[in-house]
Amino acid sequence: MTDNAQRRVLVLNGNGNNLGDQAIFAGWLRVFGDAVDAAGLDVIVDQSFIYDLPFREETIATINQSYDLLVMGGGGFLYHRGADKSASGWGFDIPEELIPSLEVPFAIYSTGYNYRAFAPEHFPAHTASHVRATVKHAAHFSVREHGSVKKLEEAFGVSEGVSFVPDCALHVEPARVHLPRLDPSRKSLGLCLRIDRPEERFPAPFSQSFERYIQTLVETCKQLVEEDGYQIVFTPHLLTAGDLEVGRLLRASLPEDSLLLLHEEVPAIYQGADLLHPGLLAGVYEKLHLVLGQRLHSVILPWAMGTPVVSLSTTRSNGWMQEEFGSPKSQHIDLFDFDRECRTERFVSAVREASAQRDALSAQAKTRKAELVQIAQRETRALVGATLGQLRVKQSPFLAEVAAR
Repeated sequence: MTDNAQRRVLVLNGNGNNLGDQAIFAGWLRVFGDAVDAAGLDVIVDQSFIYDLPFREETIATINQSYDLLVMGGGGFLYHRGADKSASGWGFDIPEELIPSLEVPFAIYSTGYNYRAFAPEHFPAHTASHVRATVKHAAHFSVREHGSVKKLEEAFGVSEGVSFVPDCALHVEPARVHLPRLDPSRKSLGLCLRIDRPEERFPAPFSQSFERYIQTLVETCKQLVEEDGYQIVFTPHLLTAGDLEVGRLLRASLPEDSLLLLHEEVPAIYQGADLLHPGLLAGVYEKLHLVLGQRLHSVILPWAMGTPVVSLSTTRSNGWMQEEFGSPKSQHIDLFDFDRECRTERFVSAVREASAQRDALSAQAKTRKAELVQIAQRETRALVGATLGQLRVKQSPFLAEVAAR
């Protein structure tokens, strides 16, 4: 179906300085753009940071008048954080009674459950009802892993109306990136951490647990360098003060030729939000032997490039994403069980096991990526066809007033 009328789409997501969030938006633009092109439509996309746009009566009236489709996602918005002051208790900040007033079709796209390991799960009492109402009224509601499908049923009583659309970062294509200090004759291990809000990621006492975790990582890197000849490539997705400090610790602990700090090797990646940056990061991951990743997109992007991942999980999403790629459970380090899992020998063993299976895991990942991309393309084309395939006729307040005279 084609026509010449232009559609306008508003997408809300977490796009910002975090490279993972940039990868989500870049990937969404690609898969959504492909679906729009396949439908022969002319579409303009506007983007807003999700927490900058609470849905209230005035906002809803503007959206109804100005847009043909509203998309929230992708990203892990199924969690509650009091500081966000969301009326719903999760990422879709709209009072439940106002949901039916959204006349424009809306989609919750490839979202996910996102609680941290040691954060108390405290959705407000009204959140379950709100999520059910959202699923009921949405033109499309999807999550990025099957674990979130199960969680929606357990936590919110949602048993139908939810589809599976893999994470948008899968659609990012690698760009050429120059790493002259990366030695192709040596194995390389990417290292990406998520160490902000340690009280949510590590058991009490937080400072001691955090110190143990960092020391375990440093000792792991030292052992892999000394015994297995690895180069360590530190790849922060968000360059926090904590990441900079870890970089300094690694530099003090490892030989100079055995460490690459990505924020020094390719500093442009960290200079503000840019939709070209995810391709550069993907290009880095494509060059590596393995990745030891804690951030969710340090699991997704390497796998998408065919680079196996040992995940360090302080959210359930990492484990669920490892399952989507068929990764052996031994290569998922579950830090929910901190005392048992946070040990140098556990980390080293998982890396060595992944290295021994590297070729088979890489081939498996490439096959699985192709399957996941096809699912996302099919679901996104269905979304576009159902919402933008026929142009909605919008009635302006002025015309409505004239008609009533």
